[in-house]
Amino acid sequence: MMPLKMHEMETMTPRERVEATLALKEPDRVPFIADFHAAQALLTGMTIEEFFFDVKKSYEATGKVWGCLAASTCTPAAPP
Repeated sequence: MMPLKMHEMETMTPRERVEATLALKEPDRVPFIADFHAAQALLTGMTIEEFFFDVKKSYEATGKVWGCLAASTCTPAAPP
């Protein structure tokens, strides 16, 4: 699995952020868990890491599964 990179302004890890939110404490930023992406990865035979870090594969998977352009609001990035 690829290591998670933190922005220099972040003071929490992703796990700490979610745990703080669940404990009704204030996180350093709003946690975002995009689990709907798991469907595209699983249904097209790729890993979550591939989906998030290979924009071209992500774009193609979204088109196959949802029938929409990934450059719309379906994925985090437009194709290269």
